[in-house]
Amino acid sequence: MNIKKDFSSITWKNNSTPVSTEYGDVYFSADNGIQESQYVFIDSNDLAIRFSDANSFYIAETGFGTGLNLALACKLWSSISRPESTLFFTSFEKHPLSLNDIRKAANNWPELEFFYSQFLPAYSNLKPGNNTLELNKLRTVINIIIGDINDTITSLTDSFFDCWFLDGFAPSVNPQMWTDTVISNVARSAKPKSTFSTFTAAGDVRRALVKHGFNVGKKTGFGKKREMIFGTFTGS
Repeated sequence: MNIKKDFSSITWKNNSTPVSTEYGDVYFSADNGIQESQYVFIDSNDLAIRFSDANSFYIAETGFGTGLNLALACKLWSSISRPESTLFFTSFEKHPLSLNDIRKAANNWPELEFFYSQFLPAYSNLKPGNNTLELNKLRTVINIIIGDINDTITSLTDSFFDCWFLDGFAPSVNPQMWTDTVISNVARSAKPKSTFSTFTAAGDVRRALVKHGFNVGKKTGFGKKREMIFGTFTGS
C-alpha cells in the first residue's frame, strides 16, 4: 500500500514557498525558513546545550512537512554531540508532501543539501503507519508516522521524549492537530523536564498545555509573529 493518493495538495508562493491548499497556510516562513525553524524549535528548546552532553536524545514532532526541522536537528546533532550518541526523531504527518515537492522546497536551503540527501532516498517508500529510517552517517534514527495524529499518537510509550516540536498548521485552520487527545498524549509521552516549543500562542493551546502539566512561557515570535510559546513538562 502506498500513500500517493494522500499526498498534500499545495501551491507555491513566489515559486519557492509551499502553501497547503487544504489549510491555506504556509509550511515555513517566506522570509527565512531556516531562521524561523532555528528560532522557534532549535533555540527555544536549548538544543545546542542539551545535545552536547547527551548519549541519546528523543525528539517528537507534530507535522513533518518539508523535513526542515529534522534537517536542522540532524545538522546540529552531527556537529556537537558525542561520536557514539544517537538522535531519535519521531514525526507525525497525515498528508505528506510528495518527494518532488520536498526536493523543490529544500532547494531554498543549499546548506542543508547533505542532510536531505541522507533521508530523501527512503522518503518515496513511505507507507501508512510507522516508517523507520536509520541514517548511520548522521547517527540518527527517524520514525515518520503516517496517519491522523489523533489515532496514531496514542501508541507512544509513556515518559519517552526529551523534546516536542509542536509544528502543525495554525490551530485556527487545522484544529484537529491541536485537540485534547493530541496534547494529553504529548504530556503522557514526555519525560520529566521535557521541553516543547511552538510558533503559536493561541489561548486554547496554551490552556491545554497547562492543563496537562506543562509550565508555559511566552516570548516574541519570529518575523511578523507577535508571540510564541514554549515550556517544560512538570507533571499533571
